[in-house]
Amino acid sequence: MRLKIIAIIMVIVAGITALSLFTSLYFTRKSLAQAAEGELTLVSGLAAELIQKEIETLKDRALLFADTTAGFTSNEAFSAYFENQPEHGGLLAAIVYDEKGIIYQWNARPQTFSSDFLGRALAGEALFSTTEVNTALETQGDAAVPGGGTLVNWIAVPAPQTAGSGNAGARAFAAAIPGTHLRDILDKYKIWESGNVYVLDNEGVIVANTRLYIVHERWDFVHDEAILAAYPDAAKMAALMIANENGIARYHWDNAIRIGAYNRIPGTDNWSVGAVAPLNESPLHKAEQLQAVGAVIFLLLGLIAAFHSSFILEKPYRRLEGQRLELENMVKIAEDATRSKSLFLANISHEIRTPMNAIIGMSDLMPTGNLTPLQKGYIEDIKKMSKSLLQIINDLLDFSKIETGKLDLIPVHYNFWSLFDNVCSISKFIGNSKNIDVESRIDANVPQILFGDEVRVRQIITNVLSNAVKYTQTGGVYARVQWTADGRETGKGTLLISVKDTGIGIKDDDRVKLFRAFEQLDLKKNRGITGTGLGLTIASQLLKMMDGTIDFDSVYGKGTTFYIHIPTGTGDKMQVDMLDLKEQYVMVKTGEHVKVLVVDDMPVNLTVASGFLFKHNINAETAQSGAEAVNMACHKQYDLIFMDHLMPEMDGLEATRLIRSTEGSLAKWNRAVPIIALSANAIIGARSLFLEAGMDDFISKPIEAPALNSILNKYLPLEKIERVSALNEPPHEHVPEKTIDLPPVKGVNYAAGFNRFGEKYTYLDIIRTFVENTPSLLQKIEHWTEMDIKEYQIAVHGIKGSARAIGAEIVAALAADLESAAAGGKTEFITAHNEQFTAELKELTANLQALVNERSAAKVKEKRPGPAFETLEKIREACVDYDSASAESLFANLYDFEYESGGDFI
Repeated sequence: MRLKIIAIIMVIVAGITALSLFTSLYFTRKSLAQAAEGELTLVSGLAAELIQKEIETLKDRALLFADTTAGFTSNEAFSAYFENQPEHGGLLAAIVYDEKGIIYQWNARPQTFSSDFLGRALAGEALFSTTEVNTALETQGDAAVPGGGTLVNWIAVPAPQTAGSGNAGARAFAAAIPGTHLRDILDKYKIWESGNVYVLDNEGVIVANTRLYIVHERWDFVHDEAILAAYPDAAKMAALMIANENGIARYHWDNAIRIGAYNRIPGTDNWSVGAVAPLNESPLHKAEQLQAVGAVIFLLLGLIAAFHSSFILEKPYRRLEGQRLELENMVKIAEDATRSKSLFLANISHEIRTPMNAIIGMSDLMPTGNLTPLQKGYIEDIKKMSKSLLQIINDLLDFSKIETGKLDLIPVHYNFWSLFDNVCSISKFIGNSKNIDVESRIDANVPQILFGDEVRVRQIITNVLSNAVKYTQTGGVYARVQWTADGRETGKGTLLISVKDTGIGIKDDDRVKLFRAFEQLDLKKNRGITGTGLGLTIASQLLKMMDGTIDFDSVYGKGTTFYIHIPTGTGDKMQVDMLDLKEQYVMVKTGEHVKVLVVDDMPVNLTVASGFLFKHNINAETAQSGAEAVNMACHKQYDLIFMDHLMPEMDGLEATRLIRSTEGSLAKWNRAVPIIALSANAIIGARSLFLEAGMDDFISKPIEAPALNSILNKYLPLEKIERVSALNEPPHEHVPEKTIDLPPVKGVNYAAGFNRFGEKYTYLDIIRTFVENTPSLLQKIEHWTEMDIKEYQIAVHGIKGSARAIGAEIVAALAADLESAAAGGKTEFITAHNEQFTAELKELTANLQALVNERSAAKVKEKRPGPAFETLEKIREACVDYDSASAESLFANLYDFEYESGGDFI
C-alpha cells in the first residue's frame, strides 16, 4: 500500500513539476524574448539615429568645403588648400567636377564614378556613397586593404561656380573619407558578449561592420550566390531589411541562433542599421537553466515528501471502505429529502397561489376613479408586485410538478407567430425601460400555425428571453426563429429559437451550474437582480419532455447566445379561434369624453393625428407650439398629450419639462398626465432623449394605426375605454391607385397615403392642408442662408413628416437628408441640395394645388359616412360662445359633403 501511495504522490509531483516547468518556460521565454527584442530594437533605433546625424554632419562639412572651392581658378590652388588643412580635415581626397568630367582634384587619380551618383550631385542632391575600395589611395591602419587600396566612402554635394566663370553649368564637389568611419561609431555599442551593429545598403551590401573583411570583400547578401548558400538565414534577414522600415527577425549564423532588430536610416538611399546578438547570451538562456535546476530540486523534495506522507496516509485509508458504505446511506437519505422537498413545494405553492390570484383579481376590479394619483400609484405597485410574486410561485409549482412527474403536456393548435410576437413585445417593453434594444425576427418559412403545448412553448421562450433581458445592462437582446422541415414526415419539423444578448456572459466554471435549480450565477456581480433561479431549469426540463434541447455559447463579459430546438408539427388554421388572434381595438365608451391634446407646429400633422384619434371616438384638441401647449395644459386636465419634438421657439422637450415642473394648483395633474413623444426622429437614442425630458413613451411619424392603438390601450383611463374585436374596427380596405378616383401626381404614392388613413375624405383633407401651409415654409427654405441652422432643421423636419403623411416619398426623402445635414452643421450639403429640394417641393405643391382646384371646380360633393364629430363639437362651442359667424362658417363646411347618415339632421 505504501508503494502505491508513494507512486501516486510522485506521479502528482512529477505532473505538477512538468506543468510548472513548461508553463514558466513558456511565459519566461515569451517575456524575456520580448525584453531582448526590445533591447535590440532600442539599440538599432539609436544607432540609426546616430548614423543619420553623422552622415548629415559630413554632408554639411562637404558643403562648407564646396563653398570654399568657389574661389579657386587652378588645380594648384585647389590642392594647396587641402594640403594646408590640419590632417586634411579628415578627408583622404577631394575633386570638383561637372558633367564633362573632373575639373580639380587633390590626392586622387582618375576614378570611375557611378554616373547616377555623379548626376544626382550635379542635380542638387547631397549624397553619401556605399563603402568601396579606392585603388588610387594607399594609407596605413584599418583603412588599408590587403593587396593595395583604401576602404573609403564618398560624399558628393553641389558646388557653386568658380568666380569669373559665368554661367558655365552645374558643378559638384566630392570628398573621400576613411571607410572605417561608420564602423568606429558603431563599435561604441556593446550588445551582451559578442553582439554587434552593422549597416546594410539598399542593394544588400554590408557598408559597415566590426569585421572589416566583410566590408573589404563587399559581402552581398542578396545577389552573391556563395553567400546565399553559406548563410541563407542571414540573407533572409537582409531581404527583410531592404523591404521594410523596421522589424525583428531570428536567424542562424555560425551554428547559433541570433536575434536581430533593424531600423531604416533616414536621409540615406534606404540604408538600414541592424543590431544582432546570439540568443544563448541573452538573459533568457540563463533563466531557462535556472528553471531546469529548480525542477530537479523540486522532484527530489517531492520524493522525500512522498516517502514520509505514505506513513500518514496509510492509516486512514483502511477506514475508507466503511465511510463509502456510510456515504451510500447518506445519498439515500438525501434523495428522500429531495422528494419530500418537492412535495412540500407543490403543496405550499398551491396554498399561496390561491390568495395571490384573489389579490391580483381584486386589484384589477377595484375602481380607481375616486382615488388620488398617489393612491392610484399604490394600487399599480400592488398589481406589479403581486404579479411578480405570482410568477415566482408559478415557477416553484412548475418545478415541483416536473420533479414529481405530475406535469403533463397538453397539445393544441395555436398561432406561433402571434405567441412569439406577444412574448417579444413584453420583453421589448422591459428592455426599453432599461434603455437596451430588444429585436425579434421570424424567418419566412416558419409555419404560422403549429400543434403543441402552447402554454409550455410560451413559458420556455419567455424564461430564456426574460433571462437575457434581465442580465443585459447595455447593448441589446436579439431573438430569431428558424424552421427545419423533417424530410421523412410531412408536417413535422424543428423550431430553432436563438436568443443572443450582449450581457455579462457566463464564466466557464459556471457552465455546469446554469441549468441547476435555485442557482444564480456570479452573485456578487448580479446583486440586485431578483429571481428564483428556476427559469432556465424549468425551460430545460420542459424541453426534455418535448424531446427538445437547449444549449448555449458564451464569452464572459461579452454576452451569451442560447439555442432552443423544439420538435413540433404544423397545425390546422381552421381550428384556431381567429378572434383571439386579433389585437383588441380601443374605443372610447359612448357617453364618455377623454381629453387629448395634440401638439405640432405643422397643421398637416395635426389633421393627421386628429383624424386617427377620431376613429377611436376621440375629439382631440390641438396646439401649434410648445408655448401654447404649456398654457393649455396649465388650464385644463388632459388624459393624454401627444407632443411633437422639433418646433420653433420652444420645442417639445422644453414644453414637457415646463408642464412637469409647473407649480401651483394645477401641478398635481401636470406631473401625472402621460405625455407621448410624437416625432419623425427615428435616430438611435431618440427614445432615451424623450424619456429623460419627462415623456412617458414614443410613437413615430407617420403615425401607424396599430402603434397608436397600443398607446391608447396603455395610457387612457381604463374606465373610459372599451376594447372590441379588431374585426369590428372600421375597415381599412386596400384600394389601388386607379380606384381612388384621383389623377396621378408626380412623386405621390396615393396607395401609401390613402391606406394610412382608411377614408378618402380624410386623405383629401390632409392634402388640402398640405397645399395651404407649405408655401410659407417653402419661401423660408428658399432663403435658407438668412435662417438660423436650427430653424432650418425644424422647417425641413416638418415638411418631412407632412410629405410622408400624404405619400410624397421623394420630397420626404430629400427633406430627411437635409434635416440630418442641418443637425450635423453640414452647410456644404445644404448648399448643394437645397435648390433641388425646393424645386421638387414647388412642383409637388403646384401639382397638388391643381388637384385641389380641379376638385373644387367640379363642385362634386364628396360622400362621407356621416358628419365630422370634430366639426359638430366646434359648432357647439361656437353656439355656447354666441359666435354666430363661426357657427355659420362651420355649417357651410358641413354642406360641402353628402352623408350616408345624418343628412336629415344637418
